[in-house]
Amino acid sequence: MDGARAFIAIDIPKQVRNGLAEAAKLIDCKPAKPVREDQIHITVLFLGSIGKAQLSSATKALSETEAKEFNISFNGIGTFSRTRPNVIFAKVDDGISDLERISSGMQKSLSNEIRFESRDFHAHATLARVRNPTEKDVEYVNGFVAIHSEDSLGEFTCKEIKIKTSVLNQEGPEYTDVFTKKLTP
Repeated sequence: MDGARAFIAIDIPKQVRNGLAEAAKLIDCKPAKPVREDQIHITVLFLGSIGKAQLSSATKALSETEAKEFNISFNGIGTFSRTRPNVIFAKVDDGISDLERISSGMQKSLSNEIRFESRDFHAHATLARVRNPTEKDVEYVNGFVAIHSEDSLGEFTCKEIKIKTSVLNQEGPEYTDVFTKKLTP
């Protein structure tokens, strides 16, 4: 377990995940590799490579987090960069404030034990990763995003949050659920 890559995430129900995967299949760009449908999720907080003690602290902090069930909706497709898009994602619309509150609360709880990257939280579900795009690929991705920037891509009620670990292998990452926090109805 030492050095496992861990993150706090929200699993997306199969029906919504299926719709997101279908949207990813519409991306007709060779360097864009869709995320496997079973791995589409929302990362609330990336913990990085952590040891058993830090994972235990993260589990304790998440278990003590007070949060009620909340709605999440996906509206539109985006990318983190128009000049060199490396991730194509479904944008979270409803639920952003709940996700931000949980993410910042966990960061505060764990700030003495885990060194977090200093980047703004951006609620999304990754649909595809883009590797080494040509100028033509960048133009295509930007056009695709513009066409689908307001698509309604599904919604659900978030009832739980998980801590997951990730192990990279030749087929890509494999995720394992480590802890599940049920939210208050």
